[in-house]
Amino acid sequence: VFKRGADSFREDLVLADPSLFNVLDLPLVAGDKAKALADTTGVMISESMARKYFGARPAVGEVIDTTYSFSPGDVTARPLHVTAVFKDIPGNSHFKIDFISRINESDYEKMPWMFKDWTSLNTWTYLKLRGEADANTLRQGFKAFTERNVPSFPFSGKELKISDYMTLSLVKLEDIHLQSKGMGQF
Repeated sequence: VFKRGADSFREDLVLADPSLFNVLDLPLVAGDKAKALADTTGVMISESMARKYFGARPAVGEVIDTTYSFSPGDVTARPLHVTAVFKDIPGNSHFKIDFISRINESDYEKMPWMFKDWTSLNTWTYLKLRGEADANTLRQGFKAFTERNVPSFPFSGKELKISDYMTLSLVKLEDIHLQSKGMGQF
């Protein structure tokens, strides 16, 4: 929940690694890319959210009061300092992002599977490759990579390998919107 004065709004907050700008081009209208995700108390917001929360005032440096839960029954109040404002993302994008903050593994201490379990499919992962040859090499190694790095587990009396029920795939960024079946089903 994000607050502006007495008003509260349910908003989606995307958590990202600071390397976000190495992979995605997110044009800023205010703020510094090098500092935008420098710490977990900062938040980048879209132009639309800057207008919604701050009107005509410059948003960078302002504070948005938030409350959210990292695990069931554990509600946290945290003020987020606006570090940057990015251009609104076009409606025909698969991104539906208005708020981005730095992910912090320690926020998930009560949910270690979020970072430790390979079958936790709560994230999107973006890679920047040099070319189609890199993509083909990467694809060829996916099954061996998962079998080497993801432990098997018991299910209905037998040991299952991750490759028995989940596969990794690559989708070009420009193809996600029109050609994907949804998160986790590219």
